Amino acid sequence: LEALDLLKPLGEDAAVAVLFSNLALIYRGRGKYDRALSFFDQALTLMKRAQDQTGVAGIYNSLGKTYLMMRQYTESLPCCQTALAMYERLRDERGMAAAWHHLAFIYEAQGDLDQAVKIMEKVVTIDVKYGLPKLNENRQHLEQWKKRVQETGA
Repeated sequence: LEALDLLKPLGEDAAVAVLFSNLALIYRGRGKYDRALSFFDQALTLMKRAQDQTGVAGIYNSLGKTYLMMRQYTESLPCCQTALAMYERLRDERGMAAAWHHLAFIYEAQGDLDQAVKIMEKVVTIDVKYGLPKLNENRQHLEQWKKRVQETGA
């Protein structure tokens, strides 16, 4: 908060946006979703003003995850899709994997296991390519979902 007081008068929009985003993550971690969403919204406004496309994509992705955690899938889906589209334009494969990860869980929660499997396969491919830390966890989800698809004959 002290950094916020110092940076706001300087017009450092991107830096203030990062601080707001970090505050949002803290509140989200404590389960205070409304407060987190408020900080993410403020961060998004500032990041757009700073014209930091990677930062904007990251905030949309964080918003998507927050709504996913709240089980508000109709709000989560467009945030993650926006993040994905931005990451694709930026050719940021790791960002794409993060957005796909959330999308896979949205589809899984909505009962569309076929789509969840297709998307998680993309995530695992990126995990392998970059040696990302959630590889084993994501492989487990993928295998569980594939098994459920086979069991249901979907």
